[in-house]
Amino acid sequence: EIAETKETIEFVDENGEVMAIFTPYSESNPAPSKLARDTKVNVNCSVPGRQQGYLSNIYYFSGGQKLQLNITINPQVSSNVGLYNRDTNSFGFPEGGLSSSGWYGTLEVSNSGRYSLAFRNNSGTTANYTGSYTF
Repeated sequence: EIAETKETIEFVDENGEVMAIFTPYSESNPAPSKLARDTKVNVNCSVPGRQQGYLSNIYYFSGGQKLQLNITINPQVSSNVGLYNRDTNSFGFPEGGLSSSGWYGTLEVSNSGRYSLAFRNNSGTTANYTGSYTF
């Protein structure tokens, strides 16, 4: 159940504010080629069932800045990738709770601030998140 939609997906916080917009890779949004100046952050973490959390890395992202996600979720359970805003202490996850076993695409940050990549496990079993994101 990889996010196969070609539509954009809004990541919203607890107040319904759009924190970021996700666009899956497709013909019209191809995965970018690696650039030497890109910052690559490896992801390798686990989240227990029915829990959420965020990575310890904190980065300042400007409004409109794009992150390239390449995250696999194992086992293939209902799970979300999102952002944690360190300035407002709020999570931003896909609107309507859309989940996937993998997130491969562009995540465009809506507002400038300090962020960490976040995860929410909707299943009853531990989920493992592996891959990377670049910006």
